[in-house]
Amino acid sequence: MAMFKVFGKSSLIENRVPFALTLGNFDGVHLGHRRLLQDFIDEAHGEPTCVITFFPHPTRVFSADAPKPLILSLEERVKRLLACGVDVVVVQSFTEEFAELTATEFLETYLKAHFAISRVYFGYDFSYGKDRSGNFQHLSAFAKEEGWNVKKAPVFEVDGTIVSSTLIRQCVIKGKIEKAERLLGVPFALAGTVVHGDKRGRTIGFPTANLDVNSEILPLFGVYACLVERCKTGQLHEGVMNCGYRPTLGQDLRLQIEAHLLDFDDDLYGEKLVFHLKSFLRQELKFSSLKELKEQIAKDTLAARAALKERSQRL
Repeated sequence: MAMFKVFGKSSLIENRVPFALTLGNFDGVHLGHRRLLQDFIDEAHGEPTCVITFFPHPTRVFSADAPKPLILSLEERVKRLLACGVDVVVVQSFTEEFAELTATEFLETYLKAHFAISRVYFGYDFSYGKDRSGNFQHLSAFAKEEGWNVKKAPVFEVDGTIVSSTLIRQCVIKGKIEKAERLLGVPFALAGTVVHGDKRGRTIGFPTANLDVNSEILPLFGVYACLVERCKTGQLHEGVMNCGYRPTLGQDLRLQIEAHLLDFDDDLYGEKLVFHLKSFLRQELKFSSLKELKEQIAKDTLAARAALKERSQRL
């Protein structure tokens, strides 16, 4: 039943070394998560630290017809969790069988049976067990018998709003990219490999890098100022990105995510890129001619330069 993968210092799990534990989905590893993790590490008082996270998202089981799209891939989530300074990340497979565990079974036959726990740092809104019946009071009673130290994290707010993955998803979908960045602590990003497109952009003087993206969540269709990261070099280039169906360019409408890199002329095919979205410029439009489209892209390029300059000056 307990199918999980371990990342980081796996010997802590293998040798049942006592550790401090926190649990959650941690999608986005946003500012609220980062504050929790920093406090968690401080509260561990030098003991090893472990994060248990879940994959797929529980809504894949509970609401299979309308699951929550993930902000980050599992690989990126684990990478960012470890970068926060925890020693080990356990990814628990969230299955229908796992979801049927009662709150007490979750603590007894899962946590206690598989891990040597010394203390637990509990997210303010975390719950566990079938029907989400396990809460801080339930855990505290169980922990008292086991000798676990338990503490609950406070609510974390930005601009008077509780930071949550749900709110960030809403911001991305509505094109509120700057607000999403304030909540995430980093720009919302789309990553993928550059593939061949129809090369229409090149014919009108604005060649683009077309990205094969596997993201579960996409921003509002439209045009964005972005920073394009070349993964193999780490270099950042200013760019203007379009996400949508490019209705001006013909009948074969298919979703494309592409960016024109400013002041750049090099072959990027096959490279892994990350588009870090910085500002929303406009929604997708249909133009009556390629000439009109070209004129608008020129305006978008100027707008992207201005937006990126303004953003950098604010930092």
